[in-house]
Amino acid sequence: MVVDGVLEMKFGGRWLKICQVGRGHTKGDTIVWLPDDGILFAGDLVEEGATPYCGDAYLTDWPATLDNLLALDPSRCCRDVARR
Repeated sequence: MVVDGVLEMKFGGRWLKICQVGRGHTKGDTIVWLPDDGILFAGDLVEEGATPYCGDAYLTDWPATLDNLLALDPSRCCRDVARR
């Protein structure tokens, strides 16, 4: 599936948005946003306690992409649902 912008759907009684909010870790960074719950699944855009692999990163775009995440005003940010 390719998402260009935002894909909204209802899943398990909750609205969720699958979004591309900018480049950072890769050009295809995609997040999952549950606006009613304030929960953001940010994938590799947000790291804690480890330095991410940056071989294909967009380092000059990444700060603006993080600003886009902050603009959502999440109450909780999750890196992964299931670790690789």
